[in-house]
Amino acid sequence: MKKALLLIVPLLLALAACAPKPVTDEQGRREIVLATVFFDSYLEKQVMTFNESNPDYYIRVDDYYEAITPGVYYEYEAYLEGLRRLDAAIAKGAWNSKAPDIFIIRSESYHKYAQKDLFADLTGMFAEDVEAAAVYEKVLNTLRVEGKLYGVAPFFTIFVMCRDEMMADQDMAMAAMAALQREADYSIMGGGAPTVIFDQWLRMYMNNFIDWTSYSCDFDHPDFIAILEMMKDAPPHWEEVTIFEPISEGQPLILTTAISNAFSYQIFHDLFAGRMVVSGYPGQEAVFEVSMDAIVSIAKKSPYKEAAWSFLRGIISDENQAKIRGGGFIPSIPISRSAVRAEMSQLMSPAPGHGTTVRFGDGVEVSVDHVTAEAMEGYALLLEGDMVLRVFDNTPRFIVAEEAAAYFEGDIPLEAVIENINNRVRLYLNETK
Repeated sequence: MKKALLLIVPLLLALAACAPKPVTDEQGRREIVLATVFFDSYLEKQVMTFNESNPDYYIRVDDYYEAITPGVYYEYEAYLEGLRRLDAAIAKGAWNSKAPDIFIIRSESYHKYAQKDLFADLTGMFAEDVEAAAVYEKVLNTLRVEGKLYGVAPFFTIFVMCRDEMMADQDMAMAAMAALQREADYSIMGGGAPTVIFDQWLRMYMNNFIDWTSYSCDFDHPDFIAILEMMKDAPPHWEEVTIFEPISEGQPLILTTAISNAFSYQIFHDLFAGRMVVSGYPGQEAVFEVSMDAIVSIAKKSPYKEAAWSFLRGIISDENQAKIRGGGFIPSIPISRSAVRAEMSQLMSPAPGHGTTVRFGDGVEVSVDHVTAEAMEGYALLLEGDMVLRVFDNTPRFIVAEEAAAYFEGDIPLEAVIENINNRVRLYLNETK
């Protein structure tokens, strides 16, 4: 027995010597690694605050996006390359010194990583430390996977379909839209040039063609065929139509947009002269798609989960949520209800620095310096609506636009373009999942 112990002790000592030592700074604080492909000024300030105030830990940021395009706020191709590098690092377990403790990713990547069993379940920590009523819980619930909460987002944006109230009961199936379009001498979809209008129709109906849970696609779908055939017949004069004309009462008009603050809701409310109906995209009109530029997750294998949670808890605190403001309005909607209530109270009255003007095409502009009671009521109802996490991957739309161009020019038949699109998008989805 003593002999066995004598053999085991040196072995344990050798293993301990080989184990990675915690990385520390000059003050002896342990290092928390944050890996991200999205890192804006708000998150940067939160890291600085954490590092200045925490006596035991500091955060080192590995920004896979910034390393590719220094100084550029957001460039889609660079973001995709950053995501590929982060994917490769995760697959190989190859990190500079230690694996990340915190991840910050965008909504289109969240479920993919969550399904890899990479993140810790935050349900218990959140329930213990945050009152459910303090945040927009329906937004938070879009991040639950099989009941587990693998991330929290400090801010979000809601994607909506806006249309004239005369279309409130309109059948929004694409075949019905195409029939409505044939009766009009202008584009019923705001967008300007046919290429832009085509992209807007794709944005609205793309969830009918791609299943992001199974990474499968079906561009033989009747709605997609209806879009292709409708756009092939698009008249050349659409190029000259102002982006949001006509807007007068009694004429069908559809717009897709992102609502990121009360002002953006007011702008479209005014554009429709108060006749706006807001809903989710066709097929899910009662559910709004919500996008998040920064979902903060804690690595399942991190030894510093409590310290990582203290950082995460800080960025969704009421005090810090109020700091998301910029330029007199909030560029994205805070997850904190108190921060939004403060916005509502502030923007109900005109004040210096609160105004904004948005120009839509030639000579069409909307200026607002406050939010009316009617628009604020609509905005508040929108925030309480049912939500689903938006997968905002542009690449399939780019593939569709590229392949469809040959069909629009009459170079290939409908069946061939659909086959080409199905093949290319399936290949991309298989590479992505």
